Amino acid sequence: MNFFPLPPRLSKILAIGHQHGCLPYIVAIVAALSVGDVFILEHQLDINGEADDGGALGNTETALEDTQRAKRRKEYSRAHRAFSSLDPTSDVLKLLSAVCAFMYEKSPVDFCERNFLRLKAIRETHKFRQQISKIVKTNYPDLLESFSPKIPPPSTVQVKALKQIVAAGFIDQVAIRADLLPNSPYKLSKNRAKKVTEVPYMTLFASSTFQRSADGEAPPDPAVYIHPSSILASQSSYPEYLVYNELKKSASSTGKVWMKPLTPVAGTHLATLAKGTPLITYSKPLGSVPPKVLEGSMGRRRECWVIPRIGGAIGRSEVGWELPARKVVQRKEEGNWVVE
Repeated sequence: MNFFPLPPRLSKILAIGHQHGCLPYIVAIVAALSVGDVFILEHQLDINGEADDGGALGNTETALEDTQRAKRRKEYSRAHRAFSSLDPTSDVLKLLSAVCAFMYEKSPVDFCERNFLRLKAIRETHKFRQQISKIVKTNYPDLLESFSPKIPPPSTVQVKALKQIVAAGFIDQVAIRADLLPNSPYKLSKNRAKKVTEVPYMTLFASSTFQRSADGEAPPDPAVYIHPSSILASQSSYPEYLVYNELKKSASSTGKVWMKPLTPVAGTHLATLAKGTPLITYSKPLGSVPPKVLEGSMGRRRECWVIPRIGGAIGRSEVGWELPARKVVQRKEEGNWVVE
């Protein structure tokens, strides 16, 4: 990880990114995340204006402007749908598609204008891809023989692996849909669908945004919400768990905290990705399924079902939540059973 001029979490993603031949894609993802937003945000495009009452001439001009805005919105949605073809729920894969598609275009300027991309950010991402690839090639020539700006779309297996590799780097920046927490005050009605951006999530660790004020009062809403710019904002499903890149407090009077998600992740995957870190602990074996002593272990290894818990301790309080039950193998060390 020390080889890379990157934050630790992005270095970790690179360090494990060679799995399933994913390294070229991981290099592109890490480079893009390091540069920042490559997409022009919707609110910066003046495509959601409201009509003004300005008489007959004003109404004609306003109607023309509304038509142009509607056309622009349609083009904007089309571009984001095209970049979301690898996975309609993953912002990080949308980012990968945009960065890689750019390299196949003969007219970069036109491509960025058509697809609402920041040309400068895309070019910086390309330069950073080259730099990172050179570092990898120098230190691990067996993993990356050479840098190729044009790479083919990842396979189905690679898409799944990419989502999990990214989640491993952001394992502490994970959020759960708030209604899934025990005794949660947040509820989702089965009869009344909510916009995805209105569904509350709770982060694993509270950021400074949620710290108590000087008078000790808690913030009015400790939940975070999916940012309107996310690909998830146009979906009808609500992921149970998300890893995110950034939290940003709204400038409006609501003070709502927006989460910029990277990708959904399954609860079973969270338990696997957090294994071996202080973030994961396990319950005692479930009584409904008795432990099974493994043959040849002389009673020192057993197979059992447990409930993983992701979280940790801050001061005297515990944070986190339980994950789906899973089967594990435990071995006995100094009188205690530990998960292998």
